Amino acid sequence: MGYITMLARSRNNSMKVLHYLEQNNWVNTQTAAVFIDFTLYNADANIFTICNLLVERTPFGTLVPRVDVQSIKLQVLDQLGTLGLIVSIIYVLVLIQFSKTLVVTLWYEPSKLRSMWNKLDLAILVLNILVVILIIVQEFMVSTLLEQIEYANKLQFLDFRRPAIVKHVCSIVLGILVLLTTLRLWKVLQFSSVFQLFSHALFSAWQALASTALLISIFLVAFGIAVAIINGNNTMNFNYIMRSIANSLCFSFGFSQHISPNDLFYGGVGMGIILYLILTFVIAQLLINVFVSTINGYFVYAKSVRDAKAQQPINFLEFLRVEYHGVFEMFRKVPCINRGYRSGNRTVADYIKYTLDDRHKKSVKSKHHALAIGISTGR
Repeated sequence: MGYITMLARSRNNSMKVLHYLEQNNWVNTQTAAVFIDFTLYNADANIFTICNLLVERTPFGTLVPRVDVQSIKLQVLDQLGTLGLIVSIIYVLVLIQFSKTLVVTLWYEPSKLRSMWNKLDLAILVLNILVVILIIVQEFMVSTLLEQIEYANKLQFLDFRRPAIVKHVCSIVLGILVLLTTLRLWKVLQFSSVFQLFSHALFSAWQALASTALLISIFLVAFGIAVAIINGNNTMNFNYIMRSIANSLCFSFGFSQHISPNDLFYGGVGMGIILYLILTFVIAQLLINVFVSTINGYFVYAKSVRDAKAQQPINFLEFLRVEYHGVFEMFRKVPCINRGYRSGNRTVADYIKYTLDDRHKKSVKSKHHALAIGISTGR
């Protein structure tokens, strides 16, 4: 539970508001957190700066200040420019073509949805649609707030944090979309024998890897909670559980520029040494090496299985011909590219008979050639 109050436009009047809150026990020693939110707008650059000032009392009794300043462009469509507009049009056309191909395929052959690649394509399509919806919602929210500025009074707070949150969610969705699109290239990379071996090894070892990763995660979470309880009252690197877990993971992998080993010694020298040894040797060395050794073992097994089987893979050009059949067919329909049937004064039946006779002649000729070689070798 909390409350909101507006500050004045001058420092003196704002201090009067704060004194009133303090005198009437709205702000006292039991207050968990105090937020100050405001938004700045640069009309020349069309940039919104959303500022959030926070002072929070942790469960350990310490006060933790935090300043969060985000300078972002909330109006995306108004600042595309010529190149951005062209890229957006190409993106929309490619998205429509991709959607048409995928929907038609799944509509007439629903059984293809069982394929992992089709599921991945469907997820990419859904995320693309979600990104478009988020951008439209963000533009609508910003336009509405800008229209309210013209009629707003001095003590009216226009909350630009909501479109900023939508912008942040859109960025997260875009990141996931880039991740899935990159994973889609996994299918193309299957033409490399080394990558095929790596894929088979991961597929065979996923259960063992999942169990090992779960063990590492449980151990890391337990270590992060222990460090936060012991040292969280004295250092900001471990004052929150999630931050403690993240910093412990970074420290174990060598990213220790903003973390000092002294942060582990607030619970005593003996306890600090124990925590440091656990972090350095158990997490960074033992558990990670077990994870890597598991992958290596299955990699060797997959290599032995691959060497025992004869493979006849298709090449990359054949894959493109099948994967992008619709695109090739679209280009084949262009008048200057489409090659019509050349009869050569023959009917279809005559052409089939001519082709079969030609193949028969070549077959007989090769047999006579092989027989001649055999006779000459016998002599």
